[in-house]
Amino acid sequence: MLYRLGIFFAVVAMVWVIYDILVYQKRMKDLQKILWIAGAIVFSLLTAILYFIFIKKGKF
Repeated sequence: MLYRLGIFFAVVAMVWVIYDILVYQKRMKDLQKILWIAGAIVFSLLTAILYFIFIKKGKF
């Protein structure tokens, strides 16, 4: 049960990062978008945390 919950949160995090990049990050360079999306697919929760800290909070 806990395993399924972890997978659910990982998928939600991945979808959130990809959606936010494609819809809201118009000024981000294409290479950065590709790297963030690839990171979201491979390391979904870690990438979502890093994306929130560096991009959404405006520190990058």
